[in-house]
Amino acid sequence: MRQRNRYQVCGNLGADPQEFSTKGGQKGCRFELCNNQTFGPPGNPQHRQNWFTVVVWNPRLVGLVLDSLEKGQAVQVEGELRMREFNRIMTIDGAEIEVPTRSYDLIASQIRPDTRLGS
Repeated sequence: MRQRNRYQVCGNLGADPQEFSTKGGQKGCRFELCNNQTFGPPGNPQHRQNWFTVVVWNPRLVGLVLDSLEKGQAVQVEGELRMREFNRIMTIDGAEIEVPTRSYDLIASQIRPDTRLGS
């Protein structure tokens, strides 16, 4: 059986999307997505925030994300789930959950839910 790494996450943008370029000249953008999780017994619920870094590579989608999305908007993304470790100078080591994508469905208040992007 072929294994798939496919992940879907819904949440709110923590900041406006940021454009970047690789050393090879490929353009992309990234944004932070946060969702809230409630768990535990009904009388004593606990809350947790989950943060994801979404990376967009599809050129058409990069432009649409940069033009349409802003901090606080609710979006749903689908892509591959990847754990990325890092070591920053003068800070502690860490890791982040990244959702790199070349295409996915994007649902936001300014975009019609029936619009399929990046196909």
